[in-house]
Amino acid sequence: MTEEALHDALVRALESGACGPRMWSAYMIGLLRRPSDVDVLVAALKDPLDLVRAHAVKSLRKIRDPRAKPALEKLGKDPSKDVQIAVRDALADLESDE
Repeated sequence: MTEEALHDALVRALESGACGPRMWSAYMIGLLRRPSDVDVLVAALKDPLDLVRAHAVKSLRKIRDPRAKPALEKLGKDPSKDVQIAVRDALADLESDE
């Protein structure tokens, strides 16, 4: 499987898969570090599963694209402590890049 085919499969799973595939897709997309994935990861910040949201935040942190900052700031009061911590760390990295 090519990297592009893997990427496309991960995006499809993140957008429409069961909870496990969504979570792992959010994680794996971050490993690819593609700025073009910011929009799909920002959309995943609205996922009902906190593990998906946390991995989406961590992936956005790896990509370090300032376009994610407004969405991350909105997520700062997430009910999940894991998501809150991931958001804090991601925003700190983005601010250090400015």
